[in-house]
Amino acid sequence: MSEMSSGEISLPHVCPCAKYECAQFPVTANSFQELYALFGFRNMDDAMRNQSWCKSCRAKDNAERRARKSSS
Repeated sequence: MSEMSSGEISLPHVCPCAKYECAQFPVTANSFQELYALFGFRNMDDAMRNQSWCKSCRAKDNAERRARKSSS
């Protein structure tokens, strides 16, 4: 387990999204570098934490939300 700031990062980290490709082929980060590249990080108060969903799933979800918002 790697530690970053006051947050803890535990590896491996698997994308929990069950909506997109990760449902059948989960994205997994086995190192800090993979976690940074595949998931990214976010600042929360005084801690830096990894994103739970992979970048691909977040992008697809955001695109769907924008499409729904623009059609209403």
